[in-house]
Amino acid sequence: RKRPRGVPSPQLYEYKFEKLQELEQQKSEGRISLYYADESHVCTEGYVPYGWQLPGEEVCIPSQRTARLNIFGMIDRQNHYEDFTTTESITADKVLSFLDAFSFRVSSLFPTAANALLVV
Repeated sequence: RKRPRGVPSPQLYEYKFEKLQELEQQKSEGRISLYYADESHVCTEGYVPYGWQLPGEEVCIPSQRTARLNIFGMIDRQNHYEDFTTTESITADKVLSFLDAFSFRVSSLFPTAANALLVV
């Protein structure tokens, strides 16, 4: 599994953890709608960082780089999921356009939603 290089600062980690707990508390009080967001991709090019093979045996997995699908998604703790996909790079402009459109839909999707929408 890939991980960021280095060890996070314990003070910075504690600060971020406390802030996230504050947001979770505001969500539980109904003051905000809280979504967690991330970006990823899938592609046709295989990635196998390890594999089983006998000594002297050459194992290969043929792959061909053709298409890549980029995904930006958001989910809340009630499993409400929103996303967009593109074969182009996901830029800040694309994310902002998606969030802008979502902000207009959120009140109709969740009529009891809070006053503010926060994406982490």
